[in-house]
Amino acid sequence: MPFFLLDRNFIIIARLVPKKNLETALRAFKLYRDRNPLCRRKLEICGDGPLEESLKSLAQNLGIENEVVFHGFLQSQEIAPKLRASCALLLVSIEEQYGNV
Repeated sequence: MPFFLLDRNFIIIARLVPKKNLETALRAFKLYRDRNPLCRRKLEICGDGPLEESLKSLAQNLGIENEVVFHGFLQSQEIAPKLRASCALLLVSIEEQYGNV
């Protein structure tokens, strides 16, 4: 894999609500980081919602708070450059009505 791809982050674009399954994403990212300790990739989360504080707390409890970036709600024109710079868009929701992302 070319070295420049190793610096690209994972990204999630979602409302921070239970059906988006973001706790599982944080736990999976923790496993990924544990198995790849030299990796510099971060997990970027774009969106807001009622679970924001509990997700930040979970990231802290998992010891990945410095590797997870919570951007809050972003407009489409702010998201596009982040998508271009990421290595993968993660969609971990357990339910999607319309699938805007």
